[in-house]
Amino acid sequence: MGSEQKPSTCEEAPQCAKPDVGKHLSTCEEAPQCAKLEVGKHLSTCEEEPLQRAKPDVWKQLSTSEAGLQCARPDVGNHFVTDVIFPSKEDLVSWARNVGRELGFVVIIQRADKLTGRAKPRVILGCDRSGFPRSSQNKRWVKKNLRKTSSKRCGCPFSLQGQRDEMNEWRLDVRCGFHNHDFVNLEAHSYAGRLDEDEQKIVHEMYASGVKPRKILAALKKRNASNTTSLRTIYNEKFKMYRKELGGKTPIQFLNKCINDAGYINFNHMDNATNQMESLFFTHPTSLQFCNIFPDVFIMNCAYKTNRYRLPLLYIIGLTSTNQTFFSAFSFLSKDTEASYIWALECFKSMLDQSSLPSVLVIDKEIALMNAIRIVFPQSKILLCQVHINKNIMTHCKKYFKQGKDFQNFLCIWQHLVNSPTIDDFDARFNMMLSSYAEQYPDVLRYVVTTWIEPYKEYFISAWIDKFLHLGSSTANHVESLHGQLKNFLEVSIGNLTTIWKTFDEMISHQHVEIKKSFEESTIQADTRFRGSLYAELLGSVSFAALDIIKKEEDSIMSGYHETGNCTHKMRHTMGLPCAHELVPYLHQFNAFPLSMIHKHWKQLSLHSAWK
Repeated sequence: MGSEQKPSTCEEAPQCAKPDVGKHLSTCEEAPQCAKLEVGKHLSTCEEEPLQRAKPDVWKQLSTSEAGLQCARPDVGNHFVTDVIFPSKEDLVSWARNVGRELGFVVIIQRADKLTGRAKPRVILGCDRSGFPRSSQNKRWVKKNLRKTSSKRCGCPFSLQGQRDEMNEWRLDVRCGFHNHDFVNLEAHSYAGRLDEDEQKIVHEMYASGVKPRKILAALKKRNASNTTSLRTIYNEKFKMYRKELGGKTPIQFLNKCINDAGYINFNHMDNATNQMESLFFTHPTSLQFCNIFPDVFIMNCAYKTNRYRLPLLYIIGLTSTNQTFFSAFSFLSKDTEASYIWALECFKSMLDQSSLPSVLVIDKEIALMNAIRIVFPQSKILLCQVHINKNIMTHCKKYFKQGKDFQNFLCIWQHLVNSPTIDDFDARFNMMLSSYAEQYPDVLRYVVTTWIEPYKEYFISAWIDKFLHLGSSTANHVESLHGQLKNFLEVSIGNLTTIWKTFDEMISHQHVEIKKSFEESTIQADTRFRGSLYAELLGSVSFAALDIIKKEEDSIMSGYHETGNCTHKMRHTMGLPCAHELVPYLHQFNAFPLSMIHKHWKQLSLHSAWK
């Protein structure tokens, strides 16, 4: 198997401070010299490599006295003395790295001959802290905003040599077993955390399946308890995959390609000056089907922290007969301007059945979007989201109330005002609020009146909005829940466009499955709550969501809570369902409520045909 090798000693260490790197030191006294630093002297890193000249700034960083002391630090050469014959270079390197890992440092390949370049090719291994930091002081120019960098290199002399013999077998020799530094945790070494081929494959597969980086890292740690990969390594690997996917395209161009390949319906807006894509609008074909069978109400919202490029994201949400929501369309815009919104809404309008355009559009108080809606959908009514209004009220008004109880009383009065069933009720409640808070809280009233009531009361006060069908969407809780789902699906709130689209695609597919499932449940299942004669014509033809609402009206009648004589017809106007007073004669006579008196929205339980 070969002659027996002796443990590494300082006598066998190469002469580190002399130009002739082929010579070896004769005594142990010269070993500490391997880390002495002197300007102008040639250095070797205890290897048979081309000599390097030390740079003056490096000598300043590592003093001679410190280097002399460091040379006496760990001698681990005996751990690498072996009679093992390795069948390949890869096996030799892997063995050395495993030994180094057990000792607490990282072994790297410093130099390797081509296997066909010489009769006995070699591979030189060293510590990852070998070599010296590069200096930028001698450069003629320095780049502005230069990134701050650091280096862990300290001139460590540790060195191994592997060489192939005539039998194509590899043997390992210790050239210098000393380190000039202490060992630290392997987690501090980026090299130790590198992914091998199997780990890279796992990361790629899990990333393609939408698994979050933290869970990918946990899977790697579970697979190998000694794994020192960091979360940053996972993110870096993802970024490398993403750059490879782009293939030289801009992010929005690559997104457009992905959308086309997936069969999405899409539009793009190009900058005439640069011929670059600025905005992108897209929708899933099945989502478009949902849009055309549920065209009555859409909710629009613009998000700003969904991608690293800070492109505003306009997303449109529809409501189904089973009271579920679906993403109707998305649009990445270059700016949140009126012109950008007009372009996106025109794209949305062009996809819809022109005979049944949206009746109601629910939005936040976004002036540019409101103006765009008035231009593109002049026949549609605009509602402002009450949820966001109430949040703004709490944010701006709470600071004026010293006691929480007083603020809660104000919120109750405010909500009472918003829910005013008639204009007369609104006037009375508004005057009461003025008289209660004008003297003590003038700033609160000023904000409420000038910001919301005077300019926008027709867009969110019940006395005005409860006169037409809006399917209870004035609170827009649907948007809030979907926005939360979107953030949960996204691994980070700021991702690349392709990651965002893949997230959308997963959510859309999940939504479509759940909606179709709810259609089937409403069609074929017989809920025991609806066995009475009142539901004879409705069961199986109307969604459970509508039947639940009718059931609540029935229960209010049976409990005597509902006064049928003072009905404001809110249920009929806003939901397209019978009010309590409409149900009374059918309940008393045990007759079935007519299917024809249910709005078509609630009777749509299939993608194939729509009720007229």
